[in-house]
Amino acid sequence: MHLDYRDPMNYHVHFYPTETGYACTVQALVNGAPTGPVLAEGTGASQCEARDAALAAATHPEVRRVLKSSVSDE
Repeated sequence: MHLDYRDPMNYHVHFYPTETGYACTVQALVNGAPTGPVLAEGTGASQCEARDAALAAATHPEVRRVLKSSVSDE
C-alpha cells in the first residue's frame, strides 16, 4: 500500500512498502505534482519509523514540520 500526504505548503510525503517495512520520501509539489530532488528520506519497520528516519535526515525546517504532521504516532 502506498500512502501519500500532501501538505498545503506544497510538499509531498510518500510512504511505500519495502521488503523490510516502509520507506518515506519528501519532495516539493509543483503544480500539484511531486517534482525535483528528494528533500528527505528514511526507512523503517513501520511508517512512523520511516518518518522518524526521514525527519532525522531533514535539514529544512518546513520539511521537518511536514514530516511531523504526516503520520500519527497512535
